[in-house]
Amino acid sequence: MFTGLKNLRLSVKIAMLGAGSVLVTATALVLLALWQSNQYNSLAQSEVDKLITSDFNHVTEGVYNLVRTQHEAALERLNRPLKVSDEQAIAAHVRRRILSIKLGKTGYVYLLKGKGSNRGSYVISQKGERDGENIWETKDSDGRPVIKSIIAKAIALKPEEFASERYRWQNPGELQPRWKIAQLAYYEPLDWVIGSSAYEDELQTYKEVLNQGQNRLMKTLGIAGAIISLLIGLLGVALALTIARPIKQLKRGVETIIDGNLDQVLAVNATDEIGSLTQLFNIMTARLKETHEEIRQMVAGVVESEELLRLAEEISHVGSWSHDLATDKLSWSDEVFRIVGLEPQSIEPTYDAFLAMVHPEDRALVKSAYLESVAAGNSSYEIEHRIIREKSGEVRVVLERCFHVCDSAGQIIKSTGMVHDITERKQVEAALERRIMSLTRPLDENWSIDFEDLFNLSDIQRLQDEFAKATGVASIITYPDGTPITQPSGFCRLCIDIIRQTEKGLANCYKSDAMLGRLSHNGPAIQPCMSGGLWDAGAGISVGGRHIANWLIGQVRDETQTEERMREYAREIGADEQELIAAFREVPAMSQQQFEAVAGALFTLANQLSTTAYQNVQQARFIAERKQMETELHLLNSELEQRVAVRTAELERMNIELESFCYSISHEIRAPIARLAGFSSTIKEIADNPDPELLVYCAERIETASNRLRTVIDSLLTLNRLSRAEITLMPVNLSEIAVQVMNELLEDSSRRSIEQNICQGIVVLGDPDMLEICMRNLLGNAIKYTEKTQKAVVEFGQAGTGTEHVYFVRDNGAGFDMEGSKNLFVPFCRLHSVEEFEGIGIGLATVQRIIEKHGGKIWAEATPDKGATFFFTLKS
Repeated sequence: MFTGLKNLRLSVKIAMLGAGSVLVTATALVLLALWQSNQYNSLAQSEVDKLITSDFNHVTEGVYNLVRTQHEAALERLNRPLKVSDEQAIAAHVRRRILSIKLGKTGYVYLLKGKGSNRGSYVISQKGERDGENIWETKDSDGRPVIKSIIAKAIALKPEEFASERYRWQNPGELQPRWKIAQLAYYEPLDWVIGSSAYEDELQTYKEVLNQGQNRLMKTLGIAGAIISLLIGLLGVALALTIARPIKQLKRGVETIIDGNLDQVLAVNATDEIGSLTQLFNIMTARLKETHEEIRQMVAGVVESEELLRLAEEISHVGSWSHDLATDKLSWSDEVFRIVGLEPQSIEPTYDAFLAMVHPEDRALVKSAYLESVAAGNSSYEIEHRIIREKSGEVRVVLERCFHVCDSAGQIIKSTGMVHDITERKQVEAALERRIMSLTRPLDENWSIDFEDLFNLSDIQRLQDEFAKATGVASIITYPDGTPITQPSGFCRLCIDIIRQTEKGLANCYKSDAMLGRLSHNGPAIQPCMSGGLWDAGAGISVGGRHIANWLIGQVRDETQTEERMREYAREIGADEQELIAAFREVPAMSQQQFEAVAGALFTLANQLSTTAYQNVQQARFIAERKQMETELHLLNSELEQRVAVRTAELERMNIELESFCYSISHEIRAPIARLAGFSSTIKEIADNPDPELLVYCAERIETASNRLRTVIDSLLTLNRLSRAEITLMPVNLSEIAVQVMNELLEDSSRRSIEQNICQGIVVLGDPDMLEICMRNLLGNAIKYTEKTQKAVVEFGQAGTGTEHVYFVRDNGAGFDMEGSKNLFVPFCRLHSVEEFEGIGIGLATVQRIIEKHGGKIWAEATPDKGATFFFTLKS
């Protein structure tokens, strides 16, 4: 069989291979698609079942929680056992919400009485039409007493437990019974059975849609697969017949090229892949002939790249150099010549020539940096130094980097590097340093500072321009003596082109500006200009009580400025009368009320700038102090570095705990606030008809919630102080602290008999105040959680594990379940309820902060009703 296949013609083989491959592939794809469809459909049906069950359970659970909430609210509000009328009131409260719930098309929620003479009676029925009706004896379509079964199953449930009942039911007018599901719960305080009922088929609509879609998909895929297989198979057979002849022709052409005839050009008889392959052979031959031309073009490209590199170096002021240690030959790029003030390639670069250009004070540094890196075999080095340009004598600052190239033996054979002119950057840094020094000087009586030191003038100019444009007034910022700081914004031609162009007019303007900008905290200064009489206003800008600038606006007129007065002023300052009057007529007019409003806005903005200026000074002082602190940190010993590491670890831990802490604190604060709001609302409701007992009750609950909130806030402040406090390390006798704390705690628990076992002679290195707080919390918890233990035992001791000492506090009290202890040290998270043991859950969080500030760690081991042991370590 295989021999017969081997001897078949190439066209037949290709046809059989193409048709067979397509048929097998198409069949496999169709089968795979069908299998995947079944898998996705099963998964979708499973998810739909889960979704339906989840929604059904959520409805029953929601009604249960609604009934419980109304019942608890009534108990808290009335503060007495409920009467029948109270239960009816609760039913009235929940009826509207229950009747609005829909399950499927006809499903609904109902409430039944579960016990007593009224068992089986509707409290709330479907649509409320059968409320009060007793359906105890009702049977389903199979004759089973379904209501008795439902109530019996419900009243056996524990609080917040749920059960279900499935039965067949046929409503009047229906042709046959259908299966129905009831989800059940029982609220024992009111003897109410809560039921959510719906037909199964109404909840299964999604499954039918999925099944129908799957059937349609399977049919479509089957038909499509068959058609595709047939068409592609026929096409493959036809194409195979056109392959054999071109392949033979291509074979002959390849043999000719192998013989050395590079001028061979194969005939291209088709445009298919074989034709493309033939064209590629022809292109290959042509490319071999073009190799020389391509090499020439590559050389030209290298030259062009070098030119681009030269331009890039010139723009960025970065030059490169190379030094061959074997030949002692040094080469510079053109930019290195420009950096040192020479024409490119004007001299033969040598190391001695470069050293001669280095500033005399930096030569030793440059020489030692290079020679030491070569002698030590370092791979690179980097230095900053100065050079002096020979022709101009100008001093420039450069950043030099050097990289060494080694041979196979590790010996340096070549050095390459770059020289970066950073003079402008250094000048900017020096200017910034001067500004910081100016900002950080003390605010004493000899202190002075310029407006430019506090603000970016381009930003201030933009703010001034936008203010002038928005308000329609001219604007400028000056020094207190009237000298301008910013460029004028919105100045009219009368002032800037005529009055200020005369000596007397300009002097009057400066004098008027200085008067307008006097420092005042009561409001803006508004007055006619002393140079022209137009209305002007101003506000002073200060920092630390020092007057540093004036913001002036104005150049508007009203009916009080006349042309005759302007003519007189033109003659007074020596200006052309006609030109001045023409410019005066261009001055914008504005009512006095509107101008005063604009001046008020200016006063507010100037005050804000004063505040910002002072904040800039304070911020700059803070930055300077921070920089000084950072400099000092580099000089501290290893002990200080360890303290920084402890702080860093503490910050990382605090960031990790932030989410859970925020949740806990929001709950702890929100709960008492909600109680305050609730009882305050109750007081408002009974204000018209006060009930003294209820008022006293509400007041007591408000006081309790307030005390709770105060305790939470005080605990937060204590925790915050501990987090920021510095520790003072000294020898601390933990045993003595434990004895002292136990004696104090036992005085408050004088009626209790507690056996205490405290190991003596435990001395550690730590902060005595913090460690006392730590021991007080741990021992206090031990005493608190053993109050229900008949023979209480509290221990403090030490266990050695190699070189690390582990200390522990142990009790035989309530203990806890370790599975729920992941939030044991999270603030306000408690493993026991307030009713069991008092407290707010801040003690262990405080202990953990203290232990971690000492470089240690804390953990716990416990068993319910058998006690707990808290272990901790302290860094030596």
